Amino acid sequence: MNESDIKKLLKENLELSQENNKMLKKMNRARIFGNVFWVVKWVFIIGLSYGAYVYIQPYIEKMIGTAESISTSVEKISDVGETLPLNLIDRIKNLSN
Repeated sequence: MNESDIKKLLKENLELSQENNKMLKKMNRARIFGNVFWVVKWVFIIGLSYGAYVYIQPYIEKMIGTAESISTSVEKISDVGETLPLNLIDRIKNLSN
């Protein structure tokens, strides 16, 4: 091998090394951006979920309060039937006959 062939091979090797270096830098940059966007995506999802919870929470509390008041009203109605005197119930039955 003469000196010109060696220089030619060294030059090709240098060009390939530089091209590989550029590709590796691009791959590293893509990996970094991918990680950053992954974090941003999850922060957005968690923030949106929290915001929805804070926005909807008053409505949920109102619904729970309404359900509790309905439940207590039904219990009061059933208690009224138990507290009526038996003779009053008999009188009502006799009136219907």
